[in-house]
Amino acid sequence: MSDAYDATKAIEQTCNDLVDSYEDLAEMGAGLLATIKSTIGQLRQYKYTVHWSGSYSNPSVEYRDDPYSWWEKALIWTGGGAITEEIVDHPRQQEALDALADTQGIVDGADEKFEFDAGHMRDSVASIASHMSGWVGVSSLVSRLIFPSRASQVPTSGDIDGWRSPSAFSTYEDNLAIQHDAHETTATSIETMLTRDGNFVETLGDHLIVFAELQGDQNEYYAGLVAQDWAPDKWSITSVIQIVGEIGTKVTQFQQLQVDEIKAVVSTLNSAVSDILQTEEQKNTINRLSEPSGQGEVGWPEPAPLSSKKGAGETSYYDLTFQTQYFKDHITHWSDLSGDFTAPVDQAEAAPAIETMFHQFPGFMATTASGLNSLADHIKDKALVRGKAATKEISEILDDTIRTYVAGEDLNAQQANELQKLLDE
Repeated sequence: MSDAYDATKAIEQTCNDLVDSYEDLAEMGAGLLATIKSTIGQLRQYKYTVHWSGSYSNPSVEYRDDPYSWWEKALIWTGGGAITEEIVDHPRQQEALDALADTQGIVDGADEKFEFDAGHMRDSVASIASHMSGWVGVSSLVSRLIFPSRASQVPTSGDIDGWRSPSAFSTYEDNLAIQHDAHETTATSIETMLTRDGNFVETLGDHLIVFAELQGDQNEYYAGLVAQDWAPDKWSITSVIQIVGEIGTKVTQFQQLQVDEIKAVVSTLNSAVSDILQTEEQKNTINRLSEPSGQGEVGWPEPAPLSSKKGAGETSYYDLTFQTQYFKDHITHWSDLSGDFTAPVDQAEAAPAIETMFHQFPGFMATTASGLNSLADHIKDKALVRGKAATKEISEILDDTIRTYVAGEDLNAQQANELQKLLDE
């Protein structure tokens, strides 16, 4: 049980690391695109305007990445032309910026999805961890409830020597054994549920490795581009536009790989039919605790009433005193035990449910999460809450039984008051 919880916390940390990695990835991508944008903004061309004699009003214009050499200029001059040279923004600069904007949209969309998916996985696992944390506390509290396996295990300074209602004592022994077994079953059911919680979240383990590898691959791809020398004089506008397009294509591929992996997670969780069956099996285990004394209510068994019929004869006041003390100690034991249920019941009430995972995929049925939530509620309502009531009822039954028994004895007023005072303390 604790191993399952530890594994869940480790996977939660893995999810946190993944969220951080995607944030770093987004920053790296944004930095790369900003660098490319800066490079585009610095790309220049040489603009040459040539006026030929006789057609001065209709000059020829040429843009070049490289300047005219001296002899090219000399040919124009000797041919009667006049040439002017300017360094201007690259005429295809806007085309490159538009291509970059398209890629920026793709990258931003992918980053947003990466962040959403990673954050959602993190929150889903954190939800399971919170659920488990609450129920680990419940399990610890329930395990500390001490249920006697036999009447002799309840501390008392009294005795039932001479008790003239053997059927009542036999029924009490039966009630005690049934309550002990119900406690064992409930404690085991909580531990089993926690183990299944851990198994559920571990389903994500292998898939998280794939997500991390995808993030690492994209990080490496970006790193390779960032490492290049983006000095404007080393790039042509065509090569910049080409690489910008390649970035958009590559990021789209990374995004699709992640979508495919999430679908694989969803498929795995949806196909966990055995989990659903095990959930129902555990709920049925709680249901089968029922006894006819519960009048049709399923769950932790209610105690059977004790007979007030006595055998023939009278009991000495001396024996009655010890019998009353015996019952008083057992009444107190069960009343205290009922009070001890308050903490685990409250903890179970406070334990958060597992949030629905991958809600952005309409095909995800969330049956495993829903089943575990249903099981947790069942354990709380049909075991813990009923256990608190049953132990309180045993205390009340014992109190009614001894009072009825004592009332049937021939006692003087002082003796009756002494025994009544003992019970009322």
